[in-house]
Amino acid sequence: MIETPNNSETTTNSSPWICQGTSANSHPEIENWGDSCMFPGCKNNRENLTKTKIISPSRKDRKLKLILGIALAVIASLGSGVYLWQKFKPCPEGRAKLNRTCVVIDNPNPSNTPTRDSTTQINPPTKISNIPTSSPSSTPFNPEWISQSDRVLFKGNSNKYRDDGIKAFKQGNYAVAIQNLDKAVFSDRNDPEVQIYLNNAQAAFQGSPLKIAVVVPVENKETSAKEMLRGIADAQTQFNYAGGAGGKLVQVDIANDGNEPQRAQTIAQKLASDLNILGIIGHNSSSASEKALFEYEKANLAIISPTSTSTSLKSNYFYRTVPSDEITGKKLAQYADQTGINRVAVFYNPHSSYSKSLQNVFEAHFQKLGGKVSGSIDLSDSNFDPRQQIQAIQGQVDAIALFPNTNTTSVAIGIARANTELSAQKLPMIGGDALYSSQTLNNGGSAVDDLVIAVPWFATNQPYAKQANQRWMGTVNWRTAASYDATQALLQAIAASPNPTRSSVEQNLRLINLTSSQTSGESLSFTNGERAGNGVLVQVVPGAIGKPREMTNGFKLIEP
Repeated sequence: MIETPNNSETTTNSSPWICQGTSANSHPEIENWGDSCMFPGCKNNRENLTKTKIISPSRKDRKLKLILGIALAVIASLGSGVYLWQKFKPCPEGRAKLNRTCVVIDNPNPSNTPTRDSTTQINPPTKISNIPTSSPSSTPFNPEWISQSDRVLFKGNSNKYRDDGIKAFKQGNYAVAIQNLDKAVFSDRNDPEVQIYLNNAQAAFQGSPLKIAVVVPVENKETSAKEMLRGIADAQTQFNYAGGAGGKLVQVDIANDGNEPQRAQTIAQKLASDLNILGIIGHNSSSASEKALFEYEKANLAIISPTSTSTSLKSNYFYRTVPSDEITGKKLAQYADQTGINRVAVFYNPHSSYSKSLQNVFEAHFQKLGGKVSGSIDLSDSNFDPRQQIQAIQGQVDAIALFPNTNTTSVAIGIARANTELSAQKLPMIGGDALYSSQTLNNGGSAVDDLVIAVPWFATNQPYAKQANQRWMGTVNWRTAASYDATQALLQAIAASPNPTRSSVEQNLRLINLTSSQTSGESLSFTNGERAGNGVLVQVVPGAIGKPREMTNGFKLIEP
């Protein structure tokens, strides 16, 4: 519950009060903390005591009276781009919504285990699965890796309301969980974890939620994990506020694989064994997705990745909302050729599926255009020294190509520093999307100025970019946009069947066709799991619009 009203009224009394509506328009009892009743459409206020009941603030041992008539909702107001947090009306206990109508059900909390789809199967696509046979993971499962709104994954920030909400959720007291998590969202507007937990509590309160899971690298890449979750939270909020599918709202389980492939496989095994889960959003790194994909294939569970771009990821169950490295590598090669670069030294990690994929594609296209690759250098080598490498290529190349994976970005930034400090003339630099991060700007400083990076999406004047910027109180990037699109696609695939199953979801994903108004800005459909698109080029420049406040440089669009 939001303690500060969204309108211009000012709260003059901090005690809670109960409203039951008016005689002409009654509603279930609802507790209010502000001056106005928060039930949609109710015009009662604290001073109108005819139909209200004041709770005495002097009773320290009082228990808040909670009737199962409370349900909070979160409204994404797209007109002004500012999300308004409101409540939505639940059905009484023992009833569930079906097409917006409350109907009596025999069991208010039935199992939501999906049944096998008996409908006619759509012919399989022409995609070829080239994921190698995988042995069972040797990494034992840790329950702390997965949250069903029952634990905190991002432990760096304290939030009492969040903790109280999680405690209530674990106890099955969803009304109290909703009340506290709503306050948690209001207290920390930049934290997507609490928004997802609030949505989950509303879904659980409504009954028989539709369930999906998202896998992000909370450890090792917390910033990237939150960027992904913001897009997922936006799509979940909109879907649930619109009524969900068949009266059921969606619940999102969050898993933390730390971008570690073996751990990703163990988590995939666990998620695949939960038959309530209808689809997966993730993983972040290509290496983690590759290791986990075999487990999802065995379970007929579709996965949509917003960030894994390796060309080795191909399967009947794999989809992505970003261009593959085939597109990105070609775009960078064309840029190098068009700007007069003839000789390039390529720095990459041969042990990373993403890094190796981008290196292979770039070199093939660059050489096809007449360019020369003067060296392919291993960033992961334990003896690697950026200063020695820069000195070794002096006079041998016209530019540097930096293709680190997420674990070697710091090494790539070291190369940029050495290039600035040791080169007689700073060599031009191009790079992959792993370098699109605040870490690059912060740790690289002026050394990364003029670095050109290929990314899938860039925030300009897209309606979603404006709305998300206001909702999260800061500029969002391609990871947020691609995660929003991935979740939109998965939820549409779920809603397309009256009784969704894993099989129907995978089949419906092949037919997805979202317009630009339903995504972050570009239409979305899949061809053999791939999304059409060319990505864009951005450059690090001082004083860029939308740069982080604490930094002197930022990213600027140079080629759409």
